Amino acid sequence: MKTIFIKLKKNKRVKKYFWITTSIIFMVGLWWILAETFFSQTEVIPTPIEVMRQMGQSAGTRMLWINIWNTLWKVLVTFLVSFLLSFLLAVLAAWRDEARHFISPIVTVLRALPTIGVVFILFMVLRGQNIVAIVIASLMIFPVMYENFYAALKEVDQKLIQLSKVYNISFLKQIRVIYIPHLMPHAFASSIAGIGMGLKIVIAAEILSVTFSNTLGTAMVIANMDGGGMLFMWILVAVLLSFVLEGIVRLIAYFAMPWKRRKGGDSK
Repeated sequence: MKTIFIKLKKNKRVKKYFWITTSIIFMVGLWWILAETFFSQTEVIPTPIEVMRQMGQSAGTRMLWINIWNTLWKVLVTFLVSFLLSFLLAVLAAWRDEARHFISPIVTVLRALPTIGVVFILFMVLRGQNIVAIVIASLMIFPVMYENFYAALKEVDQKLIQLSKVYNISFLKQIRVIYIPHLMPHAFASSIAGIGMGLKIVIAAEILSVTFSNTLGTAMVIANMDGGGMLFMWILVAVLLSFVLEGIVRLIAYFAMPWKRRKGGDSK
């Protein structure tokens, strides 16, 4: 035991994964206690073992993967649209004050929009679950990503920009040497937050504008009507999908920003 604590103090990576593992054990333990006590007489919250059994049975079926894919592609489209639009408008706003003043009220309104109300309006107008989910998720994610990009652009060291002009460094090289290294950590942080938020909003839109299409949102509605523990299984599938998407973004960030690893990383 003493050796473990010494390693935790000396090795940040060991410390990191120790506390991550402890957190997961705590959540699963709390879930199990609630399932066996407060909700033991109902089927609202099944035990982890029951959910794992249901997931194992469903993993071999084609329907599970169809539901995941029909939600996943909307999340990816939403993320790409929000990322590109927020980045381009943030660049425009950082470049011209007139653009910033014009965009600012729009971002404020979008940030304050009630998700449920907008879903109902868009569903009546657009009459399609897929496009409603993409539009509503894009509207919700865009303000968050835009503000992160704009803040990152305004934080670029102006002394470096002036110095590059003194030495006649081309604008393309300024982008490669100054802007990209500065913006990449913010871009990946925004991507992690945006893709997780996008998944939640897309599923919420699928639930509120439910049709007979095969999606995670529709599967949750059907599971809720049927009763039993299947609803919790679909919730867990959504959580795991979110972990996978965020993990992929973090992995890309790890290899895309080698200078972050050279600064010391987590291994010291």
